[in-house]
Amino acid sequence: ANAYANGDLGLPVDDVQANYWSKRYADTGVPVGLYNYGWRLLRGKIKISENRDENTKKAIEYWEKSAEQNYAPAIRELVFGYGDGFIRINEVNEGVRVQYDFPNNREKFLYWLRKGAELEDVGFMHILAENLNDEREADIYDAEQAYTWFLKVLEKSKPGEYFYGRSCFQLACIEIDNHNDYSKMIEWYRKGAEALDPACMFFLAEEIRYNNLPPAYEAEDATLYSKIEELTDKELFNETGLKIRELAKAENAGRLVFIMLRMMIIDGVKPVIGKKELKNLEQVKYLKEQAEKGNCRAQAYYG
Repeated sequence: ANAYANGDLGLPVDDVQANYWSKRYADTGVPVGLYNYGWRLLRGKIKISENRDENTKKAIEYWEKSAEQNYAPAIRELVFGYGDGFIRINEVNEGVRVQYDFPNNREKFLYWLRKGAELEDVGFMHILAENLNDEREADIYDAEQAYTWFLKVLEKSKPGEYFYGRSCFQLACIEIDNHNDYSKMIEWYRKGAEALDPACMFFLAEEIRYNNLPPAYEAEDATLYSKIEELTDKELFNETGLKIRELAKAENAGRLVFIMLRMMIIDGVKPVIGKKELKNLEQVKYLKEQAEKGNCRAQAYYG
């Protein structure tokens, strides 16, 4: 089926033959065969009806048969399809990534999500824990159950991986919001900071600089802000990480300008325009630019 679909093994591209062998494979009940046939239905390679919704419904039936046999890729499609209301694929059409409509169904989303989590898929465990820890999800909110799942994520992942650091941050939130345990919160921040999670580093630095938390070493807060600033886009993982880096950069810039102003106003030091002062003036320009873009930390310092 794949050879005819892709023109491999010396065979011509032939959708009729690909469909025939794909259906034969699916009829064996093997999970991967069911999964692949479902994809051909969803993408319109096979049409059982001119109604796209009918084809999607049939594709889901095949995926659910595959997922019931614990086939992780099928579970993944069902989780994100039912949760997002669409499935996006690695194809681009006129500059836009192709996606297919999928019925939103919260009950089925949670069912397959928990199924994936119970198979110890780290991503599913983390997503389930996040949903359980979201007070807006009143029907399933359970911070203690979320806490248990976040701990399982740590067991199955490594420092430096996205889900590891994010779980440390979420555990810190539960400690302070639900257990009222500040010291435990700081422990999780430190654990996440050691794993270079940007949120853990940022909030640990904030506690040291603004809430009188004793640092582990002198100027630990400055070191943490600088480490965040040095993280690459890949190490920041997502849009939230990028925003945290901008806050850290604004904090570093603002601190330099604050020290310059303090020396001028309180210590009576007259500014002499040299390399250091020019650098500070550049920082002021940077703060203004960031403030105008909505960076709250830059707004505070520029103000």
